[in-house]
Amino acid sequence: MLRFFYLIVISFPIIIFFVIASHIYACNPKKFDEKQCFCLAKRMIYILKKISRIETAVSGLENLPKDGGYMMISNHQGKYDALGIMYAHETPCQVVMDLKKSKMIVANEYIMMVHGKRLDRTNPRQQIRTMQEVEQDIKQGKKILIFPEAGYTNNKNMIQCFYPTPFKYAKRTRRPIVPIVIYDSWKPFTINSIRKIKTQVHFLKPLNYDEIQDLSAEQIRDIVVDRIQDKLNQIAVL
Repeated sequence: MLRFFYLIVISFPIIIFFVIASHIYACNPKKFDEKQCFCLAKRMIYILKKISRIETAVSGLENLPKDGGYMMISNHQGKYDALGIMYAHETPCQVVMDLKKSKMIVANEYIMMVHGKRLDRTNPRQQIRTMQEVEQDIKQGKKILIFPEAGYTNNKNMIQCFYPTPFKYAKRTRRPIVPIVIYDSWKPFTINSIRKIKTQVHFLKPLNYDEIQDLSAEQIRDIVVDRIQDKLNQIAVL
């Protein structure tokens, strides 16, 4: 947590600037398109990474589909996860975030800026509506990041239970599912240090619709989890 408080104190004027700028961008969609909003979001992440002394090694960008929308499924470890992945992603993408956590300062503005989705864990009907929106957006060409583990308590390079629901909607889009592996992403805002930290983001080969069309959501989930776990095991022995 030391790095998190250090970041808030040192970059407070920058945070204020981005909070104001994100409101302006998000509230004026006719003036600032999706690409401009995403560029501002990545600029914010870049500055915060530099101040916080965080580096992220990235691999597998060639695995991302060149055309159309897709769902990205990642393991979950901490507050830095979405920032690391979305900074590595070269084209505009969105993220689905827990409603309560998304209301925090900076997170709220960030979600607005990238046109992300908020998921209310206490309201099943709202969850269904949100996932239906995700489905339609992907069909229309959007790239959306989801963390099916829901939480990240004690997820120190280990996988907890993945909920199957996102995989049901991913299948209905008939678009690829891109598994993502993050490694050491729990460290930046958990350990009490401001020393340099290096995290990893790996985009794995996508599952195309013809590979999963006859599978249940649970079976698709198991395949994705196995691929993520295999990559985590490979990294651990290096």
